[in-house]
Amino acid sequence: MTEYAIWVLTPDYERTAVLANTDAARTWASLTYRLALDDMGSCSLEMAPNSDKIAFLQPYHRIQIWRDDVLTWGGMISDYSFEVPETAPAGESYTINALDYACYVQWRRVIPPAGAEQDRRAGPADDVAKAFVY
Repeated sequence: MTEYAIWVLTPDYERTAVLANTDAARTWASLTYRLALDDMGSCSLEMAPNSDKIAFLQPYHRIQIWRDDVLTWGGMISDYSFEVPETAPAGESYTINALDYACYVQWRRVIPPAGAEQDRRAGPADDVAKAFVY
């Protein structure tokens, strides 16, 4: 059976928590992630409401998804939500959403110094990166 582990890292890439979903430890209820080529991937993680790891899931912290001890997905927590239904405490949920590292391509602008020539490229992120790597 496939085993998943989720690492929570600080913005400085220090590991602060490991979220497991095994028989001994159930810290999350469901995991959905999207791997994309030439597009931004995403992740949604629903935590068990009684998990002590919720405090580590802060916006801009990083998460890594390991599938059978292989790094499968990495990204940054973008937002979170907490839902308390009328049937609470049954049905309570704490969900985080994350974007993969392609979000940096959209967020960061590299502005050349004044008077320097510019080389402009457009297209999918991996093609643009290949154009500048020699």
